Amino acid sequence: MEMDEQEYTDTDTGAGVMVSNLPLLFSRGSPSSLHQMALSDLEVFVPFMVRCSVGEDRPVAWAQLPRPSWWPKKLPFRMPITSNSHTTRLALVSLVEKCYNFHGCEYLLQFCASLVAQMPPSGYRFNDNRDGTTSMYHGTTGKLLVTFRNENRVSVTGKKA
Repeated sequence: MEMDEQEYTDTDTGAGVMVSNLPLLFSRGSPSSLHQMALSDLEVFVPFMVRCSVGEDRPVAWAQLPRPSWWPKKLPFRMPITSNSHTTRLALVSLVEKCYNFHGCEYLLQFCASLVAQMPPSGYRFNDNRDGTTSMYHGTTGKLLVTFRNENRVSVTGKKA
């Protein structure tokens, strides 16, 4: 099943706030950069990313997801995609890049990498907003950095860190 060409794009709220359907990269409950993510993290993250990409809010079986138009035609739409771990990791990284490029969200990948590179010594502080979202604050300054769906942070681990 192929996804309709309807594109789920980011929007600028006009207040300097970006809203995106695509998730931030987390590994074991902490911000991560794409190229630092372990294969096991990517194997859980990619299905979550695909769900977000096609606008599916509920956890559903892979077989129920429509094939996104950014998914390479020559690559079967299945998970896991190969049995070779090195090949699988490279393919999953490529899929994440294709998805974020398709949606014009490359900046999210850069933002996640900068969160890792510029992590304060005190780390980040997370606050559950009790509305299905979590806000992440700079551990030293207390500045709000980003708010995201609770599911985003737990998508890899199955529990909050």
